[in-house]
Amino acid sequence: MIHQLMEPTSGVSKNGNPWMSQEFVLAYFWFPNQTTPSYALMRVFGEDRIKLFNLQQGEEVKLKYVIEAREHDGKWYNEVRVISCEKKNQPMGVASTSVQATK
Repeated sequence: MIHQLMEPTSGVSKNGNPWMSQEFVLAYFWFPNQTTPSYALMRVFGEDRIKLFNLQQGEEVKLKYVIEAREHDGKWYNEVRVISCEKKNQPMGVASTSVQATK
């Protein structure tokens, strides 16, 4: 479930290309009898995906994601990027939203 949805952020890369991303906190349960949720910070990158997924706080979603790590000033940082989103609350007959990651 989307526990908290942040506002999209945008900017311009060093190469002069515009970018946009949106972070959200996913609440999930590892085990059926787990009473307290675990949380993960997730990111949707790209204006096209942000509009396509149209995430809303409180929605139940099934996600496909990639975990990437990068180094900055001698420290390593993880990022969890969503590449596919299926909404569990969709009425029957509505196709799920899915896009493939691009480089």
